[in-house]
Amino acid sequence: VEHHRGFNPWEDLHKNVERVVRTQAGEPRALQPVQMQMQLGGLLDMFGDHHAGHHGLAQGSFEVHDDHQSRVLITATLPGYELGAKSSEKPLSVRAVGRSLVISGTHRQGPVISQWQRVFSVPKGCDMKNVSVTYNSGSGNLTVVVPRSNVTAPADEEESDDDEDDMMNLPPALRALRSGLPGIIDQMAGMQAPQGFLRASRPLGLEEVLGQVMGELHQMHPRNQLPAVSHVPEDAVVNLVGCFAESQLEQVRLKYYGESNAANFAAMYWHAQNDHVQYFAMARHAVPLGHGFTAQGFLHPDEVPKWGVYDGCGVPCQDDDERWCGCSNEAERGFPNRACAEGEKRFAVYKIGNTNTSSDASTEASADTSGDTGDANAKAVNASQPAAAGPYWKLSGEGEPSIEVVIPKGTKATASGNEVLVFNASKASKEAGDSSRSPEEAQAPSSTTDAPISKVKLPVGVSTDSCEEKQEGQDGGIVLKCKLEQEDVHEVPIKVIDEL
Repeated sequence: VEHHRGFNPWEDLHKNVERVVRTQAGEPRALQPVQMQMQLGGLLDMFGDHHAGHHGLAQGSFEVHDDHQSRVLITATLPGYELGAKSSEKPLSVRAVGRSLVISGTHRQGPVISQWQRVFSVPKGCDMKNVSVTYNSGSGNLTVVVPRSNVTAPADEEESDDDEDDMMNLPPALRALRSGLPGIIDQMAGMQAPQGFLRASRPLGLEEVLGQVMGELHQMHPRNQLPAVSHVPEDAVVNLVGCFAESQLEQVRLKYYGESNAANFAAMYWHAQNDHVQYFAMARHAVPLGHGFTAQGFLHPDEVPKWGVYDGCGVPCQDDDERWCGCSNEAERGFPNRACAEGEKRFAVYKIGNTNTSSDASTEASADTSGDTGDANAKAVNASQPAAAGPYWKLSGEGEPSIEVVIPKGTKATASGNEVLVFNASKASKEAGDSSRSPEEAQAPSSTTDAPISKVKLPVGVSTDSCEEKQEGQDGGIVLKCKLEQEDVHEVPIKVIDEL
């Protein structure tokens, strides 16, 4: 399946990139490498410039179309939002913050409450004061139109916000695309036909080049990237369900993860957490590659695993030799594993227990499920959990405008203009015990040699004085709440139409 409970932003970005590449490949004679670079670079910037503002799983995927002339168009199909109700709640909102559009939603389906946010950094020259938004209550189509007041300048004439030193702080899927797309553009440029009297009847090697390009693009897909976090929390409860045959998983809705994910226990744990599901399965080759899946439910929990539960399953995982990662023997493809017969796959299936969904869990969700049994409560999911449990920010939806920056356990943060710097908390706590330091010094980094372990880029600047630790997150982290000026945030009205 493409998704379990919703769509994540990096799969959306990859889908947009693939669309642009396929469109350009369909018209190789008209291909303009500079235009293609603008299209792909624009997508990376719009999705990735404020990547820490993405969180949660949306009901539909977002598409971005920029004609680099008159407008930027952002669309998504988000069924089930009641925007015309008299209630003061805003289940769907679009707000302009600086040069960014923040689209957020709260969706309820039975006991399941999902909250999500998407941030798009629009190009320079866009008219943020005349953004228009429509929502079709019949089809669920959300359409955001951002007018352009000028044409996009060539990349070398624009200021670059990229910092090569920050590449490792990017989400793995975004980092893979930023690193790999320049090579894709070069290969696509080679698909053009020669000009003049030597022009061939069709571009030479078109199918071969396109096949190679799409293969490389496939390797950049989020499902082939390891999560940013490389360890499982100490208090996590993960149990081996059993060692199952491939045929025993045929009726289960599975989401695939490839490459080294299947040999990495922590990777599949985090993929399951980010997909908001409890099950994951792994079948690895002798080399640390293989097939991994996450699953929302296990349709036959009473079925006896073909190879049992207590006798192991395949070979140990690459990152944890106390966990089994199954076995996949595909010797004919060059990927053997002597722990199982040739052509055989043995899947080590795990279930995550006592999962925490988010520090944003709504009291209303608790009220809706208070009378239910354990299964119903397990389904009460708040889908605002960040990808790979890294720091992220969200725009407050109530009262005075503010940004809440969620910082993981074991770290401390300080505001610095358009960034929040994240530091290791252990050293910060030692400095905090120094009574000779002022409150401002205690909140700041301990010395000029202390480098932040990560940064959270914000769409507008905030000051240290405007920020305070609001609460402790459910995972033991903190929430840094920073007040914004009224003029920093502009609510864009949503026009509701009822056409099917």
